[in-house]
Amino acid sequence: MDKTSITVVKQSGSAYCVIACIASVLLDADNPDLFQKIGFDKTNNTHSNLQEIIIDKFPRQLQRKGTPRGLTDAKDIPVLLCQLGIVLKDPRYIEGDPEDARCFIIQHKEIAKRIFLLIEDGTHCIRIVETTDEGLKIMDPRKDELSALCWNEFVLKYTARAIY
Repeated sequence: MDKTSITVVKQSGSAYCVIACIASVLLDADNPDLFQKIGFDKTNNTHSNLQEIIIDKFPRQLQRKGTPRGLTDAKDIPVLLCQLGIVLKDPRYIEGDPEDARCFIIQHKEIAKRIFLLIEDGTHCIRIVETTDEGLKIMDPRKDELSALCWNEFVLKYTARAIY
């Protein structure tokens, strides 16, 4: 896998965007201990199965009564990342102005793959693959491919926070 490629995971449910981004990070880590911890056998399961395993592992955050299965609050994302062992300490947030977020992302290109962005009024999560002068290469879990997000479009769409 080259430095700008990641495992693209298409969300398998309508509210699974965060779960698909987390599954992508887990698959990229390719850590047998993490897989064993959550009960995932990479040789016998699919990306969809991994999303269901993650959801089943966190019923309080991802199976709330009255909300679609897999839907989570932004405040629960750090809990999921920590409890899955993806990060060892609490993730940090960049909130507020889109220009501030853009500057942060540009200044921290080395951690781009670890940044999730909540866009569209905080209702959709995407994963950054790479930062370029023109914008971002992203994994949008609604699609089955990587796509580009130019800086002008980023400023229009970015309305919530970056989580890394």
